Amino acid sequence: MSIKLTKVRDAIYNNPNLIPILLRDTSIPKGMIYRELKKAVPCRIGIEFELSGNFTGEFCKKYNTFKSSNDNLTKFYNVKEIHCDRPPYEELCVNDDCEDISVDSEVVVSDKINYDKITEIRISISDFHQLKGLYRFMQDLSEFCRLHEGGGIHIHVDMSEFFKRENDKMTEVSKYIERRLNEVIAIFPKYTGHFNKRKVGIRRKATYLNISRLNTLEFRIAPLTFDYPTLMRWIRDCVKFKKKVVSTCRLVALDKKKREEDTKVSWSEDQDTSDTPNRTWYITNRASTSTGLPELVYNDGTHSYALNGDLTWR
Repeated sequence: MSIKLTKVRDAIYNNPNLIPILLRDTSIPKGMIYRELKKAVPCRIGIEFELSGNFTGEFCKKYNTFKSSNDNLTKFYNVKEIHCDRPPYEELCVNDDCEDISVDSEVVVSDKINYDKITEIRISISDFHQLKGLYRFMQDLSEFCRLHEGGGIHIHVDMSEFFKRENDKMTEVSKYIERRLNEVIAIFPKYTGHFNKRKVGIRRKATYLNISRLNTLEFRIAPLTFDYPTLMRWIRDCVKFKKKVVSTCRLVALDKKKREEDTKVSWSEDQDTSDTPNRTWYITNRASTSTGLPELVYNDGTHSYALNGDLTWR
């Protein structure tokens, strides 16, 4: 691997704030940079964090604001979407009397949070321009929240374009992944939870991988981490797996369609066929005893004739 390529990948997977610096470096081809960026985020990526803490309250403290709605957080970090679950209101306290304070119905700073309780934060990015926002968000995440022993991460990789083009393919995709579930397991550290079962679900959770209602591949067995490089390595491998699923299932579908078209070719001759059955050629799955190749059969509507290896009919 070249030094230039190493620099580009290090920036993408370790600190995307370095990307603008690389773009100004005339010694590194811009095409290389953009190619690697598109490989890193070729589609919509979503991440669900199951953790403990009060992200919105700590956000208000750090940035001296009460504007911590999901829309405001999304704009602040410049990503596709952020959604934070709120801790129960009885746990939102700013003093020993546990007085509730709110501004414009948005969550407030809290000093008393039940850190034994798991809450969810979901963030999604739609392209590589939003990597810097994801990086900044993860830096704040490690500052505002805590790891929880029962927590984890779910990574969503968009499959909507594939399912839009290939109707009713979820079952085939599910079966394909089921046979290769070890490849999914190998992406992450050993899963030690008990909730998810070693299965592939279709719009059904509690599985290692779920084909979600959002038309994503949902990888559900990643441990909780606030480390951006670790998360990006997992995303990279999930994207690679998704590409393999799409390319293989699409080729299988095309091959099946081609075999169906090639197996039977029929036509009607340019004549009145009201009393004459269609003449049909068949390529059978039965091998010829003389050539070892599939037999070619001609049906004139009354009789069938097989072509011998010496090109004579029988």
